[in-house]
Amino acid sequence: CDDPLSNFLSLKAFSSSSDITGSSSSAQLNWRMGTGGWSPADSNAQQWLQIDLQNRVEITAVATQ
Repeated sequence: CDDPLSNFLSLKAFSSSSDITGSSSSAQLNWRMGTGGWSPADSNAQQWLQIDLQNRVEITAVATQ
């Protein structure tokens, strides 16, 4: 219950409008490879990050780093 959801998701669960590194999976919490975080390739208001949780889930907190 207290574990981050991203620990249980495959890298394919992460998608985005664009990514400066070429992979939106770097958005995963505590990602240690490469730049360690998601950044869009373009800087505008149309950028988005989507995470497919596979099932209906109640989100009680969102962490950023």
